[in-house]
Amino acid sequence: MKLLVIGHARHGKDTFCEMLRDRYGMRFETSSLVACREFLFDLSVDHGLGFVSPEDLYKRRGEVRPWMHDEIRAFNDGDLTRLARLVTKTNDIYCGMRNREELEACKAAGVFDAVVWVDRCEHLLPEPMESMQLRKNDADIVVDNNGSLKDLQDQADFLMLMFRLGQLEATISEDAAQKVDAEGVTKIMERYAVKLAAAH
Repeated sequence: MKLLVIGHARHGKDTFCEMLRDRYGMRFETSSLVACREFLFDLSVDHGLGFVSPEDLYKRRGEVRPWMHDEIRAFNDGDLTRLARLVTKTNDIYCGMRNREELEACKAAGVFDAVVWVDRCEHLLPEPMESMQLRKNDADIVVDNNGSLKDLQDQADFLMLMFRLGQLEATISEDAAQKVDAEGVTKIMERYAVKLAAAH
């Protein structure tokens, strides 16, 4: 299974992906880090932006987000699925796509089995369109990250349960399926039912 996880900066995408990695063994590396390592750092040197390593550029990416968006778009020129295929070659999750044309091309090419939006708009502002062209309605599944970390973990567990039970159109690996079973289908459902009841 290949997942695309999207959402605004600092809304919890990486944390959600880390939960899927740590509990279910899904391989994950942020698209920004892959891009920094593969081509953005070299370009930043050419442009004299002052970053000392791919990791430095990644850590300080908030300083140059619109520039990164433009350079990733240039990298994908001629094949809008290029970065997505590079990321998913060694990972189960692509975290952080921002360009609409890239998303539409990846959907048409069947690169991803599902698109997940992580939302924390009750606490943080959305990004401007020049750095983030995608919105909540571009996703198949919306994860509400306006609560606690436990709430977010419950949603990660419930998402994997829905994949395990075949309620969503993707299949998870046997390893992940065994971990869902180990976590306990009943336990996950009970936790999620309590959360839903509290919300009403």
